[in-house]
Amino acid sequence: MKQLFNELRKQYDFVFVDLSPIAPVVDVCATTELIDAYVLVIEWGRTTVDVVQHALRSAPIPFETMLGAVLNKADIKILAAYDPYLTGYYYQNDRR
Repeated sequence: MKQLFNELRKQYDFVFVDLSPIAPVVDVCATTELIDAYVLVIEWGRTTVDVVQHALRSAPIPFETMLGAVLNKADIKILAAYDPYLTGYYYQNDRR
């Protein structure tokens, strides 16, 4: 795998790898020598705060190199209850 990633780095500026969920931490930790940075994808209404916190505490290396997080499948109407100003941006851009 290391050789494959080295070849990919020579040919491409970015290589994206879709990993299994972080909850089985061992899978993600096994990639730390191959992956430069991580993005955490959190599924709206399915991934609990406890699961995210546990996974991040259990996987220090991916956490240290994490670029950020993405909230996937968010319900904009429910999200508006938390911050109506920001969700208004998405409604306006959806109407194009």
